[in-house]
Amino acid sequence: MELASAVRDFEEAASDYVALLDRARDLPRDEFLRGSLELLCRLVVTALRLPPDDSVPIALTDDEGDDVERLLETGVEDLLGPAGAYWALPPTIGPDDSDLNPPIAVGSLAEDLAEIYGAVMPGLLAARRGDAAVAAATWHFGFWSHWGEHALEATRAILAILYAVHRKR
Repeated sequence: MELASAVRDFEEAASDYVALLDRARDLPRDEFLRGSLELLCRLVVTALRLPPDDSVPIALTDDEGDDVERLLETGVEDLLGPAGAYWALPPTIGPDDSDLNPPIAVGSLAEDLAEIYGAVMPGLLAARRGDAAVAAATWHFGFWSHWGEHALEATRAILAILYAVHRKR
């Protein structure tokens, strides 16, 4: 897939994701969860199509982004309530690991979603400035080093909530 097409696809998914989180407080919980799940899947699929390019600098976040993430996290926490907390295992479990009994941690769906928001924004801004190479490098690097794990955990947590709701019907 050519760079322009991969960036365009990811930019569209990221723009839709950012828009959904920006209006999270105004949505019913079920609609927000289903929309988040769909967009997380689109982000992951389109991130996997981004070409690696270590020769291009990545766009960095600014301190202002942390404030936006905190506000988003609070709004999403209010929407989800206690359902937004989940149990998580460290991602390093595997046959090569010496510790086969890793500690279980508590995860926050709101934190995961806000982290992804903050992680895709610098690339989104670069893409909107017309710098496709920086956008692609930023999203590719961020996916494999940070926000991809948040997307995995958030997807799992959202599916667990939606399964529980479906079973009650």
